[in-house]
Amino acid sequence: MHGRVKKDIVEPSPEELEKQKETVRTARGLFAKMLELRKSQIHNEQALEMTSKALQFHPEFPTLWSYRRDILCSGKVGELKDLLQVEMKLLEKALRRSQKVYSIWFHRRWVVERLFECGAARILDTELELCGKLLEVDERNFHCWNHRAHVMGLARREKPPVALASQDGAASVGLAKVVETADAKVDAGAAEPATPAEAADSKDGAGISGASPEQPQESGQEVPPDFAAIDLSLSTDLINRNFSNYSAWHLRTLLQQLPPPGAENVEALQAVELDMAKELEWVQQGIYTEPNDQSVWLYHHWLTTLDRGNDRPIITHCAVMDGELFLFFSKPVCARAAGDAASAEAEAPAIATIRSSSADGGASEPFAGQLEPIACKSEAVDSRLQLTRQLPTSRRRWALGWRFLPSSGTFQSALGSKVMDVEVQVSVELQGSRADGGRAAVGWQRLCFRGPPVDVAATGATLSPALAAVLGHAPSPQRLELLNGELARVEELLEIEPDCRWALLARGRLASVAAAGSTLEAVDAAEVALAEGYKKIAVLDPLRRGFYADATSAAVLRQRMLFLLGSAHGMAVLDASDLGLRHIAPSTATCIFGVQVLNIEDNDLQEFGPILQLLSLQELNCARNRLRSDVAEAFVLPRLRRLDVSHNLKLQLKGTMLPAPKLKEINLSGIEAVAQSSPEEVLDRLLPGLPPATRAEWSAIYLPGGIQCVCSRQ
Repeated sequence: MHGRVKKDIVEPSPEELEKQKETVRTARGLFAKMLELRKSQIHNEQALEMTSKALQFHPEFPTLWSYRRDILCSGKVGELKDLLQVEMKLLEKALRRSQKVYSIWFHRRWVVERLFECGAARILDTELELCGKLLEVDERNFHCWNHRAHVMGLARREKPPVALASQDGAASVGLAKVVETADAKVDAGAAEPATPAEAADSKDGAGISGASPEQPQESGQEVPPDFAAIDLSLSTDLINRNFSNYSAWHLRTLLQQLPPPGAENVEALQAVELDMAKELEWVQQGIYTEPNDQSVWLYHHWLTTLDRGNDRPIITHCAVMDGELFLFFSKPVCARAAGDAASAEAEAPAIATIRSSSADGGASEPFAGQLEPIACKSEAVDSRLQLTRQLPTSRRRWALGWRFLPSSGTFQSALGSKVMDVEVQVSVELQGSRADGGRAAVGWQRLCFRGPPVDVAATGATLSPALAAVLGHAPSPQRLELLNGELARVEELLEIEPDCRWALLARGRLASVAAAGSTLEAVDAAEVALAEGYKKIAVLDPLRRGFYADATSAAVLRQRMLFLLGSAHGMAVLDASDLGLRHIAPSTATCIFGVQVLNIEDNDLQEFGPILQLLSLQELNCARNRLRSDVAEAFVLPRLRRLDVSHNLKLQLKGTMLPAPKLKEINLSGIEAVAQSSPEEVLDRLLPGLPPATRAEWSAIYLPGGIQCVCSRQ
């Protein structure tokens, strides 16, 4: 695995086997005694010594490490600070035995957190050197990566910032022995050739990070370390040694999490901004060295297609239905949710202004209110979308679609006539990723939108206001130039390596992002090319054909959505049948909010999912899928009239909710749950709890064996 040669297994001699058995018997007796002491809550020096011996023999015993923490915290065996110093030596011995044991690394983190309060600089220096040595041995040791990120996070959050101890000083006790006993040996002193980016930087007196050289330190004054420079140096060294280092590339992405515009707590991210041109030039070296290496292509995708994570949310469109206003965003956001006291104190309320065709056509007064996710736990219709455990009310919700809850009762009257224009102002929470991988709240941002809504009830209304959500946000001129430049580079590579699947994938993605926000024809052409590219890549990479099949289905679905949203045929039928869909993305559902007829038969869906957020649906055809949930989940759709779930063999009839008031017909043909039931039994299971008068309105056309079963309401 991972290119490592498997060692030959040597069969032990009978004498060695007997010795092993004796050792096991002794260890089992010792471990049993330790567990008995722990059960009796014996916390003394003898127990501490016994656990030390047991863990030196077998360090992969989480219960003994836990027992040892209990003893250390009991206060009965000495000063905790002195004991923790001894604990570090024990952990170094344990790491000599194995560098990939969860319990060892967890215990080391526990010790480091407590020693950090006493001597942060020395502990940071020790841990960084330990991690550096272990990563030289095994660059894929995610235990070590996680530990290093945690320690760096402690140092970054230290107030005041800690200063590194001298790098020329002695390493931690036993550190060299930890590395010497590892499986592989790496010559850490061998110098790696500098990349062109590094060479260019060195001429300017700065490293690849663009940081200025260290300034002379004033006498008697400690200078806090540049943590970003430390992390960049590590990632650069490891990547130069081996370009196929996912963790080093990932560390590089975390360091470039720039704060969003308007961010308040910018220091929480502690981000750096690298020279994009130099980074891409460096990445190109790795791509041409090994075109089929995944790690460098993932970083390239993050730099270019994902724009280094700088994509900010916007309000793409709004919809008006049954006197309610719905807002949709380009990505999941945490808005000022109703009942969320924490966010309510942070920002001003949401504001909506309605301009209608009534009277003088002027603007209404601004309506203040709050937001509620379309799919949330509430006392409204959406409460029935909660299929698992109930979330605490204090938990913040992230969603693409939100319902506007006005504070004034006159809001519905403003939506009574034809709505020409909607102006909305909403506050959303901004978050980012710290260099240690943790999340950081960086403030709130006010988003504004003005434009015509999707008016579900209006005569001759279309879904065209939602077209911008599918077309995407147009890149800036500078970014468009970068995308086209990288697209040209990928085309050059494909002339040399025509079967490089990662280059084919990058070409389709880059072209799709470059076309975003332009004309409908350009975006549609990009989607067609993307779908064709996925089909070609699936032949080259059959092990991931399921991924490419899903991506192809999604691209074809977006083409059909573009045709629907770009047409002037009103709320036409969206035909998404026979696409091989295994799931529907939530962003797809928000783009077609307002569609009245949806046909998704002959796919591979296993759950309704985001379809249940399409509150405008009147007809839903889910026949011949692989739905396994309760058919009554679809009853959450308030306007639903016809429901076809036929030939979903494993679909359940649990009757978890009452049917929608306008529902007239349900096709249950070919479902296993109705095969052995009579028509009355089917209705009883499907519609329990209905009042007798309402229940009498329902009947079923039924053939034995469930070949045909259509329930209808008179």
